Amino acid sequence: MQTHPRIGITLGDPGGIGPEVLLKALVRDTSGEIRVFGSGRVLDYHARLLNLAIPTDRFRQIDIDNVATPYIGAKPEESGKATIEYLEEAFRALRKDEIDCLVTGPIQKEAWHRAGYHYAGQTEFCAAQAGVKDYCMLMAGAHFRIALLSTHLSLTDALQRIRRDTVSERIRLIDREFRKLGFPHPRIACAALNPHAGESGAFGSEEQKEIEPAVRELRESGILVDGPIAPEVVFRVAASQDKWDVILALFHDQAMIPLKLLDFETSANVTLGLPFIRTSPDHGTAFDIAGKGIANPGSMIYAIDLATDWTRKRWEAGS
Repeated sequence: MQTHPRIGITLGDPGGIGPEVLLKALVRDTSGEIRVFGSGRVLDYHARLLNLAIPTDRFRQIDIDNVATPYIGAKPEESGKATIEYLEEAFRALRKDEIDCLVTGPIQKEAWHRAGYHYAGQTEFCAAQAGVKDYCMLMAGAHFRIALLSTHLSLTDALQRIRRDTVSERIRLIDREFRKLGFPHPRIACAALNPHAGESGAFGSEEQKEIEPAVRELRESGILVDGPIAPEVVFRVAASQDKWDVILALFHDQAMIPLKLLDFETSANVTLGLPFIRTSPDHGTAFDIAGKGIANPGSMIYAIDLATDWTRKRWEAGS
C-alpha cells in the first residue's frame, strides 16, 4: 500500500522568489518522491546567484526549457507563457497518475493576462484543468483555516456575491471537503459582513436577509455551522481556542488580514473541491527581494508539508 504521496511542484515565476524558496525548502529531508516542473536553466541560475545547493538527490527535475536567458524581476510577456507551461506539464503528470498532489510556486497574474491567459489565478486554472465547477480557495495556517466566499474581486463586486444561495453552496462544499480529510462532523463558523453582525439590521441587512437564513437551513440539514459571527469575534476566538475547524470569510481581505498577521510564514493556499490536494505558498513573486537571498521559505515548506499531510488524510478517509 502506498504511504508516501508523490508530490509535484511547479517552479513559479522565473524572475521571482519561487526558485529560491523551493531550493531552500528542498534541502530538508522529505518523505516521498518529488518532481519539480520548470526550467532547469532557471533553477541553476538562481542556485548559482544565491550560492544555494541543488539537492538533486531529493527531487526529479522535469525540465521545461522555455526561458532562454534567466533573469531577476518581472518580464510578464515571457513569464506568463512559461508558468502556464509548467502547470500544463504538471497536470499531464496528474492525469497519468505520476504524482498524487500539486504544490504551485508563486506567479504574477498580470503576466498571465499580458500573455493572453485570462484566468483570475492558479486556483481558477487548476479548477478548469480538473473540470471542476464547485471549488473555492482556502487559506490554512497554524492559527486559522479560512475558506473564502469570493477572492479576487473588487469590494463592490464581492458584496454582490453575499447571497443566501452562494453562502449555502460554499458551506456545503466546505463540509463535504473536510469530511474527505477525516473530519466526521466539520465545525464551521461563518463570519458576518457588517459591524457587530449588523446589530439586528441597524448596520446593514445582509445578515438578516441572506446569511442567517442560509445558516439556519444548513443547521437543520445536519451541518455544524455557527454564524453569522462578527469578524473581530470569530477570528479572535479561532486564534486562541479550538472551537471551529474552518471559518468562511465573505471577501478577500476579511480572510487575508488575520491570516497574514499571525500565519504569514506558516500558511498555504489550498483549492477545495479538486480531486487531488493542491497547495501554494501564501505569498506572491516578491520581485522586490528576488535575487537577494533573503526570501523566507517558511510558506513553501508549509505548502509542501500540507499537501503531503492532507493527501494522506484523504487516503485514510477513503476519498
